[in-house]
Amino acid sequence: MADYRGDLQQQCRTIATAWGKQTAHRFMAAFLGLAALIMLAAFFIEQYNLVYLLLIIFCLCPLFAYIVIKAADTASGKNLEQLSLLIKYGFFIWFLAVVLGTV
Repeated sequence: MADYRGDLQQQCRTIATAWGKQTAHRFMAAFLGLAALIMLAAFFIEQYNLVYLLLIIFCLCPLFAYIVIKAADTASGKNLEQLSLLIKYGFFIWFLAVVLGTV
């Protein structure tokens, strides 16, 4: 969604250009929700310790919710790029949770 105008100019087929920004937002929200559920499931099948669960619940889930809410309110490409960066930071936090959750 952040590169929507450029993608249109370059005739790139993305979810946003093919089906619209609102559909792209729904895909992003579904992806982040699914990712959070899978991350939580890993704890409940006894793969990681309590530190992992706490990082997921108190860091990642709120971060993903913030991103979904702000993306719905944001039309600016620059703001969407910042949210994209936040997603990357979120997955770095998940990586740390995995590392700390196995100690």
